[in-house]
Amino acid sequence: MKNKINKNNKSKVVMGIVIVLILAVIVFFVFQFGFNFSYKSKEGEVKKRINSQASQVITKENLPIVLSGNEIIKNLPDNGVISLQIDDSFYSIKNSEIKNEKAEDSDISILIPSNYLNNMNQDFCGVLSKAYRSGDLKIELHISKVEALFKYGSMIRYRECLGV
Repeated sequence: MKNKINKNNKSKVVMGIVIVLILAVIVFFVFQFGFNFSYKSKEGEVKKRINSQASQVITKENLPIVLSGNEIIKNLPDNGVISLQIDDSFYSIKNSEIKNEKAEDSDISILIPSNYLNNMNQDFCGVLSKAYRSGDLKIELHISKVEALFKYGSMIRYRECLGV
């Protein structure tokens, strides 16, 4: 009787370990090879949707006002905290609001040089994509990749902005 209980417990433990390993492999592949969900968009549809206030000259001072109307910013999760740094200027993005301050306990830090500032109001997605391709965009995660996947998973529709 005791042997049956031990074997039964051992098989449950082994099954639990196998399930955890399978989940770990899935998470690894999602982050290693990118998100490959079935979201389909027409060519450039996302870029067209996030263009806002194209005629306004953008400066470090009015950046929070200009980007607050941007679709990407509006669609960030309510509990998300992002730090945006442009040269020596810091911006906090939380609850779809941008403030001219350094974010406390941010999930993600985005660093981009100021030479991309002029075009952020015309094509924010295109600016991010161009900076990413040229190696000027730096993204730092301050939370685990798994936590980021669950928290920011709805943002996958903007993967074109990073060339993914």
